[in-house]
This record gives sequence, C-alpha cells and structure tokens, in this order.
Amino acid sequence: MIVMEEEGNLKERLALVFDDDFRSQPLRTKNYLDFLIIGVIVLSTVSVFLGTFPLSDGFRQGLRAFDWFVQIFFTIEVSLRIWAADLIDKKYKGFGGRVRYCLSFYGLVDFLATYPVWLGLIVPGLLPIGVIQLFRVFRVARLFRVFHYLKAFRFLGEAVSSKKKEMWVSLQFIVVTTVVLSFLLYLVEHDSNPQMIGDGWKSIVWAFAKYIGDPGKIADMPLVTPAGQVIAFLVGIMGIAIFVVPIGFLSAGFQEAMEKNTRKEELARMREKLQKAFRRSGDKSLREYLSSLPDGGGGRLGVINIVPQRIFLSKLQVDEGMKLDDVIDTCGEFPEFRMKNLSDALGAEELAPERFVVENFPVNTDYGCHIDRGSDVTIVCPTAFKEVGVGWFTYYLAKFGGFNYVSRDIKVDGEPDSFYNIQTETEDRTMAEKFLEDIRSTSARWVIVVVEHLKSSANPFDFHFADALHDGSSLTVADQEAYKGFTKRFAALMKDLFSLGTAVPSKRYPLMKKNLCYAVRKDHPDVNCFVLRPSSELMNMNSRKLAIAFEMAGLISDCLDHGRGMTDDDEADLKARGRCGYSIRTGSKD
Repeated sequence: MIVMEEEGNLKERLALVFDDDFRSQPLRTKNYLDFLIIGVIVLSTVSVFLGTFPLSDGFRQGLRAFDWFVQIFFTIEVSLRIWAADLIDKKYKGFGGRVRYCLSFYGLVDFLATYPVWLGLIVPGLLPIGVIQLFRVFRVARLFRVFHYLKAFRFLGEAVSSKKKEMWVSLQFIVVTTVVLSFLLYLVEHDSNPQMIGDGWKSIVWAFAKYIGDPGKIADMPLVTPAGQVIAFLVGIMGIAIFVVPIGFLSAGFQEAMEKNTRKEELARMREKLQKAFRRSGDKSLREYLSSLPDGGGGRLGVINIVPQRIFLSKLQVDEGMKLDDVIDTCGEFPEFRMKNLSDALGAEELAPERFVVENFPVNTDYGCHIDRGSDVTIVCPTAFKEVGVGWFTYYLAKFGGFNYVSRDIKVDGEPDSFYNIQTETEDRTMAEKFLEDIRSTSARWVIVVVEHLKSSANPFDFHFADALHDGSSLTVADQEAYKGFTKRFAALMKDLFSLGTAVPSKRYPLMKKNLCYAVRKDHPDVNCFVLRPSSELMNMNSRKLAIAFEMAGLISDCLDHGRGMTDDDEADLKARGRCGYSIRTGSKD
C-alpha cells in the first residue's frame, strides 16, 4: 500500500506513477504519465520491428535517432523507478532491496535493456556490437509491463495465482497416472511390439508424446494388443484431461477474479459515499462555548468545521442506502474507516445496548497517522484502532494546540491491536518500531500518551495521569517540577470549567516496564513522557468534548510548549468549508 500525504513529495508521486495501477491516482497527471510510458514502449517495439526490414539510409537514420531518444527516456525512467522502488513495495527498501528489485522479472528486463548499452559506449570494446544490439532487443520484452494495465491479463494472473494449488494437484495426478499407465503398457505390449515399446522409458515417452500431438512422430506406430489399445484409449482420455482440468480451474479462477474486481469497484463507490458522509460541519457546542469566552476563543477562529466523530450504522443504511455487508466490507478494504460498537465506550456497569458506528481516521502511514508540526509536545494515541473515539479526540487535541501527532489507526497482521505496551527487542523491524521511531523523530521535549479509561463506581475520575511504576521506583518524567505544576493547573482548570474530576497522581493504573513511555525514553532520557487517561465516556458522550479538548490544548501549550499555539495551516484547515474527511498537513511552524 502506497500511503502519501495530501500533496506528496516527488518520490511519492513517482511511486504512484510506477505502481502499474491506473486506479491509484491522487495525482491528476498520473494517468498521462502512464500513457506516455506505454506509448514509448509500443513505439520502441515498432522501431525494433521495422529495423528488421531493408530500409533506405534516411529512414534508418531516423530510426537510429529515435532509438537514442528511447534509450535516454528509459534510462531516466528506470533510474527513477529503482529510486522509488521502496515506496512501491517495502521489500525493495535499502541497497539490498534495490538489488532485489533489479533481479525481479520486470526489473531485470529494464536493467538489461538500459544500462549495458551505456556500458558498451563508455568502455569501447567491452561488449561486442552484436551483444549491445541483443540488449536493445530487450525493449520488446517491456511489452509485458503493458499487461499490468490490461484488466484481462490482471484477471488471468489472479486466476492462476488463486487456483495454482488445484492446478498443481491435478498435474501431479495426471503425471502419476500417466506413469502407471506407461508401465502397464510396457507389460502388455513389449512382447508383441518390442520395436515400439522396447523399454519402460519408451513407453513413458510414447504416452507423453500423445499429449502434445506427437510432433516428432515418436508414437506413430499402432499398438497391436487389445489391452494395449485399451491403455491407449485411457491415455487419450488423460490427454484431454491434462488440458480440460486446468482450463476448468482457470475459468473458475477467472470468474472469481472478475467478481472480485466488480466487488472492488462497488466498494470504491461505497468508499465515496462514506467520504461524503464524513463531510465537515460546524460543531454547535464548541461554537457556543467559544462565543461565551471574553475574547471569543482568541477572537480569530470564527466558525470551526470538523470531521464528524462517528456516523451511526442506521444512518448510513437509511440516508446512503448502504447494506450492512457493504459497510463491513468497505471498512475492511479501506484503512481510513473502522466499525466500532459505541457501547464499548461505557463501563460494564452501564449495560448499554449495542450501537454500531463507523469512524473515519486520518491515515498517512502504514500504521496510521504521523504529523510533525515542529512542536515541543507530541500527542501519541497508541490505541485508536482498538478504542472508541479516542483517535478523533486526540487528533483535534493535537490540532488545537499545534502539537505533533502520532496515532495507531490501522490493524497490521502479526502486530498487537495496541502499542500502549510495546515490544521493541525483536530481530525483525516491526510496525511498532516504526511507530516508536516516528515518535522520537519529532524531537519533542514532552510526549503525552493518551489512552482511555472506563469510569465506574470504584473509579469515578474523569482523568488520570501516570508517570511511574507501581512502587514509584522509576519515573518517565525528568522535569518533575514542570510536570507537577502542569497537572495541578490541569486539575483546577477541568474542575472550574467543566466540573470534571482528576486523579493526580494516579496509583490505580501503574505503568509497566514495557510501557510506551519507557520505550520512548530508552535512548532519549532527556524526553519527558507521561500517560494521560481521559475517560471514554468523556471523549464519546460528553456534549462539550471538543471544548474540553480546546482548553486542554491551550493549557498544554502554555505549560509545556511556550504558548506556541496552533499552526496557521491548521487554523486555516479548521475554517475550510466543503471538505470531506481529514486534511493531513505535516509542515512545521517556526
């Protein structure tokens, strides 16, 4: 999956051009570049074909000039393709990955059709002219790359891939059966026809020669025994089966591939419906809250337009005409959407009925979202994939304050659903390590890990803070004076403005040694990292949750980020109208 930002840098744009898929086209020029490459491949093939005929000197000189244009064009194209290969597929990352790409089928064709020609020119005599001409003929093999753009060939490839096990089993059965019949043929025919069936090898060759029409006239003599003729009849049936059975499997696979493609096109249309459903709108409660402040929330924001926190499944079914299977499959196909049960946001004591909703996530990495705004504070949400509403809440908390943001929004096979407790001592590079690396790359002095907690009669607080093991023997915040001053002001502000209770410090949820905070500080002990746990009820059910996030952001900015505030881009983004979903901007504000 190629994940790119709203605009995308040059390398990301090239990866989208070179991914051999017309459907991935956030760039308007993407398809034009695809058609240009295809056109040059076709014209290059025609040029090679025309070069096989006797031509006039003038025409041959024109072809030679065109050949040099093609050589220069593909040298640039192949070089850029190798450079962007790691974004096309992660297995091509690094120098070894680039070598692996050059040794792949298409990579090897590109390499042999391009670079040896220049090597022969740079080092005269190193390669004979005939060898150089042979390498130029590899340009014809580039026609195979055009097949990637044709649906019929994509379907055929998918059919072969999906049915290869069945085809292999059928081939094994046919081969074994043919060998058995060949030896039976030898036993019944050898004495009567020793010239034709002189040994076991000849009987096997006879049987397989029948399958391919006996082009060498190996099996053109008739069998003389009745038993041999019966075996020949069975071999004839197997000769039909050796083609009919695989074709049957391919037909079934082809049909499945077409149905799968049709379903993907349907889901793409469903995705558009979901995107439109998440059209931004003004939040009434936040607008009323800001207008009630003496300065009107800074006197500059005006109407704030935000992405809806969620959409109820019933609304999608009624308003958009989407079936349950459509919603489930769309959420499974596209990582920016996820189905959740809103009742999970309440404690077990509530016994709330199930209420299914769809959430929309900001996505620009393989694990979710990473935004570096150049702030001294990074908001980290390691549980957005697992927990209800926390991703949306933390996204706007970071946006209101102009903080960096790292969030785990996408389910990755083989990885835990949450990175709250993180394991980094592994031999292979995991998504958790990439998540941790992006947190450290922001160079923030303060890292705030935000996860939910469920309120109950035994735990009625709306917020918890944690920065230590249960026994207090190890802390994750070095600047305890700033931290304690912030938590004290935080508790007072939440109580005064919203009547919310804060447990400071919390011994109810001690941190574990493998907690994300300890992992963040392992190689950067100067970073201060602590856990902030708003209640799930607050982040999902409280009508003033955005106002709470707004005030939280202002206080965090004042105490830990020198009062820096939100970036100009984020402010403009909040005022933007008519957009659907999130606009991920990663530029920093000095």
